[in-house]
Amino acid sequence: MKGTSTHIVRCMPVVLLCLLSLLTACQPEEALPVVPADGQQLGMILRVPSNAPTEGYEAGSTYENYIDMSEDGYRIYFFDTDNKFITRFEAADVMSVEGTDYVDYTLLGEVPEALVGYSKFKIVILANWPEYQDETLTAGTTTIENICNAEWAQFDFPNSFVLSENNRMPFYGVHTYENVSFKANEATLLSESITLLRAMAKVEVILETDNFFNLSFDWVRISRYNLKGYCAPAVYSEEDYDHDGNWENDYAETLHLVEGSAIGENCNFLRVSRDADATDSDKIIEKWIAYLPEYENKDTGEDYACVEAKFNIQVGNDVPHKIYFSQYTGGKPDNNNENRLNIERNNLYRFRVKCTGYDYTLTLAVQNWFGTYENIFEYGDGQVVSPVAPWDDEINNDYEF
Repeated sequence: MKGTSTHIVRCMPVVLLCLLSLLTACQPEEALPVVPADGQQLGMILRVPSNAPTEGYEAGSTYENYIDMSEDGYRIYFFDTDNKFITRFEAADVMSVEGTDYVDYTLLGEVPEALVGYSKFKIVILANWPEYQDETLTAGTTTIENICNAEWAQFDFPNSFVLSENNRMPFYGVHTYENVSFKANEATLLSESITLLRAMAKVEVILETDNFFNLSFDWVRISRYNLKGYCAPAVYSEEDYDHDGNWENDYAETLHLVEGSAIGENCNFLRVSRDADATDSDKIIEKWIAYLPEYENKDTGEDYACVEAKFNIQVGNDVPHKIYFSQYTGGKPDNNNENRLNIERNNLYRFRVKCTGYDYTLTLAVQNWFGTYENIFEYGDGQVVSPVAPWDDEINNDYEF
């Protein structure tokens, strides 16, 4: 078959921002916490924008940022500046208020007695983890590193993974707070954001074709993948991964792999849509997606992972097309070890396959996204859409199979 064209997009991390806003800045439509006369209250407002502020932004899929706000769905822990555990924050109330362009989720509870003496501390947020073992945490002993590397911080990855309300994406985030004071009869609210990272990467394969030959993929799959992953990266400070949106230079591009994890083979992608293009009725857009644990492609010999796809016009014995996670030079994929790309958490890898008739010219692009990233959430009956940063430095190449 004549050369196909692949448009690969490697995107830097897509993150959820939880804005812990000061009550003094609340709009009239926001809910204000009631402070008991004899208590010290700590409040956190998770603010999620409901529309993109500028053009050139893309929203994600509904459950990519879904967080279970029930008591067992998340954990908020306090640590000292030596990364040692202080105590857990347990919210007594969780309220949601929808504004004109945001939704606020207010978490309000008593200031833990163990935290009162601290003016500088770290907050660690875990969300959608398979389990939480609070009983294993010891004040002054357990560290953030211990949690990130705990056996209960691992998740199993099935051969077919589809996000849903009951099959959620794990999240992790950490942030340092300074000059915090707790006063009786007042609610202390924290004013800085916490950036959460997803535990998996997202891979998209998008077929763009005309409607003449009814061209489609029979299937798309990843050749190799880890059967286990960590819910958290090996980062213990926001400085390790959150640098005011300067992701290209500062995102912690390090893998956190479960040692000895078994390797699975041929994990199928899910076809999520096949529709006529909104601006060209003769063009068909077909989209396949997969969420994957981190995978090391470098220094693995021939055990690297790649995308494999087979068209519906290929016969049973035809070899599937391969698309590599690698750097591209002069339009050719350089799949040598030093040029391979690892599959990293919280990254989006997009392959755009453009085919017209029997002329399969694949154009490829590799680029990063910069800035602050958020996607669509779904809490009960409501959906909240927030922005993804624009693209930069798109590189197009021609590649022949």
